[in-house]
Amino acid sequence: MGVHYHYLNWKKERSNALLSWDTRWTAPVPQPKPPILRALFVEPHGKENNSDFEAKYWLWGPNKRQSMYEACEPDLRKWPIEEFKCASNDSSIVHPPGRTLTPHSTAVAAATAKATLKAKALRKRRR
Repeated sequence: MGVHYHYLNWKKERSNALLSWDTRWTAPVPQPKPPILRALFVEPHGKENNSDFEAKYWLWGPNKRQSMYEACEPDLRKWPIEEFKCASNDSSIVHPPGRTLTPHSTAVAAATAKATLKAKALRKRRR
């Protein structure tokens, strides 16, 4: 499965929320100043029966989201990114705001192929 995080409340009770990184993203080289951050995502834990409460992560404000990021970010320097679980396609961004999950390379290839076929079909109709 890979390294991932479970959100705990202030009482250290375990929630149903799982936090994970976008492991498919690659940082630009060279990095701009300030550097672009790897995105952290949250999703409900699949088949989670051991949670003590439901995390309402959709209600988290900017400060909470940034503090969650800051709590997890040091691990990116401890382990290679391949050791982490990648966020799922149904996950939601935690931090930084406005980011989206990097698509699977096969999904990108399939979408490109589909768009190419559609463009060819449109050109044929125009003739």
